Amino acid sequence: IDAVINNAGYGQNGVFEAITPEQIQKQFEVNVFGVMNVTRALLPHFRQRKAGLILNISSGDGRFTLPMLSLYCASKFALEGFSEALSYELSSQNIVVKIIEPGGTETNFSNVTREEFAHNDTLTDYDAFVDAANTMFVGMVAARLVTADDVADAIYEAATDGTNTLRYAIGNDDFKKRILARQQMPDQEYIQFIK
Repeated sequence: IDAVINNAGYGQNGVFEAITPEQIQKQFEVNVFGVMNVTRALLPHFRQRKAGLILNISSGDGRFTLPMLSLYCASKFALEGFSEALSYELSSQNIVVKIIEPGGTETNFSNVTREEFAHNDTLTDYDAFVDAANTMFVGMVAARLVTADDVADAIYEAATDGTNTLRYAIGNDDFKKRILARQQMPDQEYIQFIK
């Protein structure tokens, strides 16, 4: 084994108060703990070879947040932090860690996310907020999404470019602007922009 691609993941969406403890656990089991378990299983092999590549599929939501994605963002922030810190440790063993950050992809991911959407009919205080957030999401989805082939090309580039580049963002211009805004804007200015 020369490389591993940790690609399992789904988005647990909805207002946090509507998300059950079981859904929280499941989100982290799939998006974080699964990656850790697969990585741990391969590290002895990679250390023995003094080489290896770990590609973790994250999301733009691991770099910036959006409303009603608190659990998904939390899991992807955890994956980003784990991957970056791990990259420092494993560089001593000639093992490279890279993060792929798709931003809106035309796959079955969106269908699963809709099926898993957390809703609680008794939480009517959020109705106006949810309507406004849904309008924002409709606008985002109307923008060109990247295809699975686009993401596969980014994964191939990361796997074969021979660099130690940590992050590969793949998405439309709006997505790339959002990452740039989060990096460059002061916290309060960015938070006000999202609100």
